Amino acid sequence: MFGLEKRDANLLIAVGALVLLAPIFLNPFPEGSALAQFNAGYPDLMQRFVIFGIFAIGFNILFGLTGYLSFGHAAFLGAGSYAGVWMLKLLTINVIQRLLSLHLWRASLH
Repeated sequence: MFGLEKRDANLLIAVGALVLLAPIFLNPFPEGSALAQFNAGYPDLMQRFVIFGIFAIGFNILFGLTGYLSFGHAAFLGAGSYAGVWMLKLLTINVIQRLLSLHLWRASLH
């Protein structure tokens, strides 16, 4: 798969599954339940995961693919990604629908 070795492909699948299931596992418990006492901090934790994920992706693109070792470029790419995600949040745009529409638009260009 994707030209990866079997071990790397299995790791990619496991990490992908964890990322897709993280909102379910880290979702706050309902207020009326006995487990509601454990609700503190999970939305903040999810936001931190996303912020650090955006940084890691930006750094990987710049250093891994292009070969730049410039944190200035990584900062601009990360700030642009962060601003884009905040724009989607503040304009109440569904991220999943927007990603699907972008993929369809990109596929129509080829």
